[in-house]
Amino acid sequence: DMWGVGAVVYMSMAGHPPFGGIDEANVMRNVLASRPDFNAGFEAVERAGAELVERMLSQDPKGRPRADRVIADAWVVGHVR
Repeated sequence: DMWGVGAVVYMSMAGHPPFGGIDEANVMRNVLASRPDFNAGFEAVERAGAELVERMLSQDPKGRPRADRVIADAWVVGHVR
């Protein structure tokens, strides 16, 4: 699922996980009840990249792009060499 990929990409871009917490249960509550912060750590990331990761981390699985859409995304295509 693209949610897990989105979490890894978020950590790679921001330098911290998308959902914090003092323990595993708290992290899980935050995953279900909050949205990741796309300010701290994303200052150097183009808006299109942040928006793609935000869609990948959608709480609604139907709102997440499929893998073929992610690799065809203009931001991804523009950054793959």
